[in-house]
Amino acid sequence: METASSNSRVMATPAGFDNQALALVIVICAFIQAADLSMFTASMKALEEYFALTPMSLGLVLLLQGLASAVTAPFWGMLADRHCRIKLLCMNMFGISVLTFLTGMSYSFPLLCVTRMFTGVFSAGLGPIAQTMLASAVQSEERSKYFSYMLVATQVGIMGGAVYGASLSHVETFEHQGWRFTFISMAFVTMLVAVSGYLMYDILSKTLRRALVVSPSTADAAANAIAIFSKPSFSVLLCQGAFASAAGAAGSFLIEIFQYAGFADFEASTLVGWMSFGTIVGALVSGYWADICAKKDPTNGRIVYGSAGNCASVACLLVIALCGVDTILNVRHYYQLAAICFFLGAFQYAAYIGAVKPILAEIAPKRLAGQTLAYAAGIDGAIASIAGAPLVAAVSQKIFKYQPTNQQIANMSQALRKSNLQALAKSYFLVTTVSLIAATFLFAMLRLTYESDKNASAKENAEDEQKSLLKQDKEEKSSSSA
Repeated sequence: METASSNSRVMATPAGFDNQALALVIVICAFIQAADLSMFTASMKALEEYFALTPMSLGLVLLLQGLASAVTAPFWGMLADRHCRIKLLCMNMFGISVLTFLTGMSYSFPLLCVTRMFTGVFSAGLGPIAQTMLASAVQSEERSKYFSYMLVATQVGIMGGAVYGASLSHVETFEHQGWRFTFISMAFVTMLVAVSGYLMYDILSKTLRRALVVSPSTADAAANAIAIFSKPSFSVLLCQGAFASAAGAAGSFLIEIFQYAGFADFEASTLVGWMSFGTIVGALVSGYWADICAKKDPTNGRIVYGSAGNCASVACLLVIALCGVDTILNVRHYYQLAAICFFLGAFQYAAYIGAVKPILAEIAPKRLAGQTLAYAAGIDGAIASIAGAPLVAAVSQKIFKYQPTNQQIANMSQALRKSNLQALAKSYFLVTTVSLIAATFLFAMLRLTYESDKNASAKENAEDEQKSLLKQDKEEKSSSSA
């Protein structure tokens, strides 16, 4: 860990820092995390058949994974503020590799639950650590652009994982069930990345030295948490993020919905891929325009942009509802569904990229950046774990009368397939629409708190920098007199 005096010297000497290298590290971490998680959701129908599960049982697995991630995210954020972030990233990827392999080797439902729960523990670290590196190295006016790179990599991982996992989930591959092969092969790829990171440690530590600057707080964890949660904007963003995360997590059942609609595994995965492709385009556009909005109106620019993105997502869902869910979910409407998925994906993360992450990095001092981002991710993830996929599963079974079955969709009666399709689809649209409307109203409330919290954080950063310079001068005088 670097000292405060060495930190100030690094911050004063930007020569040699490579933003492209930082972007590459962020992209790799986001891709691996997303690919693993999306492969699991893409394989849920195969898992339902193999383990004789219900959607609620699969929702329980996602709940355990999400809660484990939520509980441990603040711990990883605290470590990111204090210790070498490259070593932490490699540690996380090594853990994900082992647990992904064990997922593919699971032969019982309890073992599957345990492996996915611990997968949540290690995957929880990748986001906060990478985002802390970004917050340490990138100016506030450019952060949306780099957060957009992270989301683009996440969506590419989701697309790749979904297509890879769904298309092979029912195909025997190298004498293994397809879903097992996808997890085992992904485990080896992740292990390769982790080992490469360790071998390239010296090169990365020099290239990314500004992103590795740590400024450990002298206060304990409780005092740091109080300082973070005392920010009104943080509380508003937590509430907003909880609803937005629930809407995003509800999409875990989209592939299964498309499979029930009659699409083949590959076609169902490509429809979700169109949503991810739309998110990629939307993220790049948001990263550019949100930064412009922030420069033109530092106080309200990001808030207005994020609110507009949420409103557009709600409008897309309402148009689908007015046209009729039963009508559009048909194999004859592949291209119409692809277009809908694309536009829904293009708008759904506009607030996240253009406003939420940049604002979180601005309302707390730099010494608490990792913990601030981790607390937000952890709490939102915990709520999304309960109010996302598990809620969709519960609503589909308890309200819309989804009927659990271990039959493959192709072997079901038409009445059963149609009934389950309507139950899952209606549950998804209900949870997603209500969550996005609530998130939009909460996001607009930032206009009341953001400016004061941002100014207070800037003042604390200036005081921390002054203390660091004074300490550096004192150490230099002591060494010269000696």
